[in-house]
Amino acid sequence: MTIVQIARIGIPFVVSGVFYSISLEGSFRTFQDTWFFRLGPGDSPPWYFIGNNLVDALWSLPCALVLIAFSFLTARKLGPTVWGALGISLVSFSRPICEGVNILLHTRHVWDPARATSTWMSFDSYLQSQDVASTVSLVVMAPLMLWCFVRYARELKAQGTL
Repeated sequence: MTIVQIARIGIPFVVSGVFYSISLEGSFRTFQDTWFFRLGPGDSPPWYFIGNNLVDALWSLPCALVLIAFSFLTARKLGPTVWGALGISLVSFSRPICEGVNILLHTRHVWDPARATSTWMSFDSYLQSQDVASTVSLVVMAPLMLWCFVRYARELKAQGTL
């Protein structure tokens, strides 16, 4: 195996890892500057946790979109590995994105602490709702992830390497 072949296999996974790290670090640093963080953990409603997950979603969505664009733009040059790396990345990004959508559906004026409202009045009700959102994320993203893995396998088969 040549250096070029190793790079074609490794680059998509390295790029995915870099964007996942950017998402985690950006979320961590951004959350510390929000009113949710300053409020601290509480249970009526659980704004600290709502805010943490919402900020995660706001970092995960653009990173996932950049990876999708990267995959389509580099697929010819890097080969089918981009689809495998994208499929694996979508598993990581789908949960926070869907949890963020869930938060937006259950809150109003979330960025204004004086006006913020939520349908969650307890931490338990919030966790139950987020568990459902996590499950929905896999169901919603499964077709796209499956498409990535099928495309990966088809391209490998066409190259005669599968």
